[in-house]
Amino acid sequence: APSTWSCNDLRESGVPNVHLWQRGIDSVKFHPQNRDIELRTALLGMRPDRKIVGYVGRLANEKRIDDLTTLDSRDDVQLVIIGEGPAKNRLKNVLPNAIFVGYKSGEDLAKYYASLDLFIHTGKHETFCQSIQEALASGVPVIAPNSGGPLDLVKHGWTGYLIDTSDSQELNHAVNLVLRSPELLTMSKRARESVIHRTWEGVNSQLIGHYSELIGAKANRSGELVA
Repeated sequence: APSTWSCNDLRESGVPNVHLWQRGIDSVKFHPQNRDIELRTALLGMRPDRKIVGYVGRLANEKRIDDLTTLDSRDDVQLVIIGEGPAKNRLKNVLPNAIFVGYKSGEDLAKYYASLDLFIHTGKHETFCQSIQEALASGVPVIAPNSGGPLDLVKHGWTGYLIDTSDSQELNHAVNLVLRSPELLTMSKRARESVIHRTWEGVNSQLIGHYSELIGAKANRSGELVA
């Protein structure tokens, strides 16, 4: 299972032999050096003093993107929503000041990530949340729900904050802590360092190790039955 939370949930449901297998990250593709001044200028328009706060993911009701409503009205923040989904038209009405850029991938996606000042994910039931890991690799601090997969990815107070994003007061406070912190640059560096060791080569080797253990255990049981 991809997260500690998922492992515990499966075990509590009676599923045996659960092992943790997290996801890898392409830290070459997702890198702070992709920060694009021209893109930031286009997004901020005549207000270069604002900070860019972004969400990347599917635009669906279960992602709770409505939690960002309280930030949409802030004068010091420009919300940027990256992704497509069935809730897009409704969210455009809920977040009238946000910029919806649609689905992005490859180098374009990497550029958007790195050009953010802060990444926020609002889904409370994520089994992992790869977009959080991609933001961290891009050197962007993260605010995420204090539940599910994000618990393994965000170190509270170090690379971002784990909060109840549905609590507008708590969300605004966390945003202020990040964006107004004199250690923002340091937090950005810590964000990247927290995930770059999770290479796909490493996590796939771990998976092969799990399979090898299972094969070995089955062979031992077969030998015992024959004996």
